[in-house]
Amino acid sequence: MAARQRGRVAVFGDIGGQLGEFSRALTDLGADVAAGLLPADLTVIQLGDLVHRGPDSPGVLDLVARFLSASGDQWVQLTGNHEEQYLFVPPRFHWPEHLDEQHGDLIRWWWRSRQMAVAAAVDLPDGQVLVTHAGLTEGFWRKMLGAPESAAEAAERINSMASVFKRPVFRAGTMLGDPVDFTAGPVWAASGLELLPSWLIAGDLPFDLVHGHSSAWNWRRKQVMGDEALRPHLQIDEQHRHVRVQIGDHTVTGIDPGHGAKAAPRWAPLVLTDALVVQPA
Repeated sequence: MAARQRGRVAVFGDIGGQLGEFSRALTDLGADVAAGLLPADLTVIQLGDLVHRGPDSPGVLDLVARFLSASGDQWVQLTGNHEEQYLFVPPRFHWPEHLDEQHGDLIRWWWRSRQMAVAAAVDLPDGQVLVTHAGLTEGFWRKMLGAPESAAEAAERINSMASVFKRPVFRAGTMLGDPVDFTAGPVWAASGLELLPSWLIAGDLPFDLVHGHSSAWNWRRKQVMGDEALRPHLQIDEQHRHVRVQIGDHTVTGIDPGHGAKAAPRWAPLVLTDALVVQPA
């Protein structure tokens, strides 16, 4: 398998069964959706929640399967809490939609064969970025990971924990009805209540973060999702549905577009340039 190349890295937030939107965005980046091929200069990281809500979750999974088969290391697939639904027996939360057995088995196969991870790290000319489904809380970084200084080291530690099903990786706080938890894990942390407040209190980040799962900004209601004190910190990109928060020398970027049964009216992946995925190795 060819080594990854420095170039564009497109990070996709939650897709939620929106096959048409996903296909369009990939095509716009130069991908051959039918063949599952990516341009030589492009790597895709999809940060989980491929399924549920939208019209064609099986189609989305079939699309990803083509890319994993044909494009190899150019496609990095992460798990979200909706994929986790098919990894735990019994599932840890109720969701009214259920995949058929074939597609549930596909998710489990990706997990067992390590084609699906929990964290990715991207190297940029000015530093590194950690990509996870829900973001890395300050408490999880410090208490569970031992305060790694690089995104690559953090991703390696998270994925090592996940490979032996260490429960802290899947630790949920307020999203599953428990109290707000600044040590909530990278699959479940709530952006406006756990992720961002944990780092704003700490005052600095060790590296940049990119996450999906939830947004600190409600795109439909145009209001903060969490403590209203967050509002002055939010840099809101309506066109792409990205929310950025500067904390010290680093940035947290949320890219959950908020798709539901219908797709968001405007959204885009986060495209990093002169970038190289360094984890998973």
